[in-house]
Amino acid sequence: MGKFAVNPPITECRYPALTLQLDTSAFVDEAIVCPKFVAEDKERHIYRLHLSNLRGFPVMLRLPAGVTPHTVTPQAANPISQLVTYVGARRGLAVLPGGGELVLAVNALDLARDARISGALDLTGVVLDTGVAIIRMVTGYEWNDKVIEAMGRAQEFADAVACVMDQSERIAKKISTLTARQLAGELSYAAAGCMSTELIVRAAEVYARFNYQAYNEDQSLREALRAAVSRVVAVIENAPALTQIVATMLAARSGKTTFGLGLTLQDPAIANLYKALPTPGSGGFRPGHGASAGPANGGQLTFVGTPCMADNQPQLWAAWTQAAAYARYDRGGGYGTSVQVAYVRPEHKDAVRALFNNLAGDTARCDLRRDGSIVELDNHDGKQYGSVTDYRIGRAGWDNSEYVPYGAAAVWDPTKNVVVHVSVSADPYSGKDVDEVKNELAKALDYVVGKLDVSLGTTYLPA
Repeated sequence: MGKFAVNPPITECRYPALTLQLDTSAFVDEAIVCPKFVAEDKERHIYRLHLSNLRGFPVMLRLPAGVTPHTVTPQAANPISQLVTYVGARRGLAVLPGGGELVLAVNALDLARDARISGALDLTGVVLDTGVAIIRMVTGYEWNDKVIEAMGRAQEFADAVACVMDQSERIAKKISTLTARQLAGELSYAAAGCMSTELIVRAAEVYARFNYQAYNEDQSLREALRAAVSRVVAVIENAPALTQIVATMLAARSGKTTFGLGLTLQDPAIANLYKALPTPGSGGFRPGHGASAGPANGGQLTFVGTPCMADNQPQLWAAWTQAAAYARYDRGGGYGTSVQVAYVRPEHKDAVRALFNNLAGDTARCDLRRDGSIVELDNHDGKQYGSVTDYRIGRAGWDNSEYVPYGAAAVWDPTKNVVVHVSVSADPYSGKDVDEVKNELAKALDYVVGKLDVSLGTTYLPA
């Protein structure tokens, strides 16, 4: 329970999901949080929220609608602890272990607009251990693994665990106002209150069965057990083990004992769209030149296909999209790369779908344009991303100038209504040919759509 630095399991989180924003200002200090999409969920409504606790004390979390426990590491080592996990999940509670990782499932369809996970210092282990000690002292029995496992399946014990959870949360919220003696009293009385005579009778019955002893319940035994519970409280309050636990718990007073984690859906991730583009310095995407190289929000798609196609059939991207981001990169070896990404407005989804379907079979080439530029691009039967890809390779230039090997690909994702445009060109004096540009475009496009998949929840690449 002490507030010490530990080494919990930590899930790699280089690119978190940008559509689930987390407010950690009131959460466990230095906790590592990471939302990720579930690849198996084709609609991208489900997240895995990874929480790693760098502190030594556990925290009980009360989960809002749409959030459920998924896994915890390290897992509970004994049947009683496993029962705590099971009962907690049924009551919308989960424990973030000290020095452990808790993974929560978040369903965006059921999540409230501004959902919040609340938490408090977890005292269930202390209260439950104290309660078990009461039973042992009353009955005189030393439980073995078989008895513990059998008790874990008893409804009376499930009720006791639920009681312990409620008491744990109640005490944790006022722990900062209690002296060590008062806290010891709160813990012991809570434990005694949750360990009902029915539970103690069941414990005696289970113990007798596993030890081949005769067991006969009568009213006098119940009355004796009830009296014994009240007597044992005084012993528990002064037990050295409990005093030591209380002292370490009080050390946590220098930090927080109640916690909060805010969850806000931002899908589409308009404000953070630029973060979904390649980060300069990763994946072969070196920083571009100039102050406007990006990544940054802004800019706008101009056309997909060839410029001549856009001249003949205007593409209204300014009206079709509600947000865009852009970046220019140097990929080394004389290659320049530009990336644009934009969200399509829901009401224009059909128009964009029709555009890409038409471009898929359009093999027309582009000659001299009104601005004097020349772009000759062939419809390349390259890698398809969800069968809504326009992929063209060729060259570009101007009158009386050198041609530049050039390739461009545009891809639309109907799951998140995202369009991405990637182009690659080679310096005319680099010696690169069209085939080399084609290969470089394929590598750049794979990386771009891969990051979009994990950042925005698109489904460009197969799971």
